[in-house]
Amino acid sequence: TFNDLYFPGGGNPDLKPEESENAEFGYKLNFDSLALQVALYNKDIENLIQWAPDATGAWSPANVGKANIQGFELAMEIPLAAAGDLTLAADYLDAIDTTDSANEKPLDYNAKKTLTAAWVKAFSGYEFGLQAKLQSERKVPESSVPSGYSAGYGIVNATFAYQITDQIRFQAKISNIFDKEYTLNPSFNEDGRNWVAGVRATF
Repeated sequence: TFNDLYFPGGGNPDLKPEESENAEFGYKLNFDSLALQVALYNKDIENLIQWAPDATGAWSPANVGKANIQGFELAMEIPLAAAGDLTLAADYLDAIDTTDSANEKPLDYNAKKTLTAAWVKAFSGYEFGLQAKLQSERKVPESSVPSGYSAGYGIVNATFAYQITDQIRFQAKISNIFDKEYTLNPSFNEDGRNWVAGVRATF
């Protein structure tokens, strides 16, 4: 990004663009009462960019070299008849810094385990939804957290929509309903409770 290259006092104009090769296999089974889906994926990355402190303690982005990210996802779609539809998903991810093949180590800022649940109910032009997300701890630089791992977290969001006409739709979302304090990177705070509303027009 522009910040990676030129952020005042921290940019690195010598960065190279990231490159990756991706492979994914997925399979879905449909039954009368539910649908099951599994996906396996693998990503090999070169010139991965990450912000980290240098020997002086100043933060800047750098190409860490090589990395491998692989994992699998299981998802279940459950129709609940008049009660709406429910989707459950679990994802396991293993992210490794492979720059030094003799000293491979976990790649920073990647959570191994993610659980999500989403419920939606639509009727008479209205649509209500709830989404929950749980993520495990993630590896971070020890300069940020002495243990080398940030805490896991869980958040809940809510959505609402109303189809005013065939072309006009009102929609709103409340994110992080319970105002959970959490970070994906110890150097930055994530949003607390917040909301957004708008009108979408289709022509």
